[in-house]
Amino acid sequence: MKSIGTRLILSAWAMGYFLSSLLVSTSNIATQGNRLQHDLNRGKLDNFYVMLPVLGAFNFLAFFV
Repeated sequence: MKSIGTRLILSAWAMGYFLSSLLVSTSNIATQGNRLQHDLNRGKLDNFYVMLPVLGAFNFLAFFV
């Protein structure tokens, strides 16, 4: 039982990292590569962090539907 729990948590972490990189790649494609620049002030990375709670709110609403 302990090894199954360990496998499940490691699989959940791996899926989270995969989805995180997918989200960053999608954001980079949608903004034509302007999101992640060498100069973070010009890249407006704060808009990416605004997008995360918006996606969380959509997830929360989908939970109730």
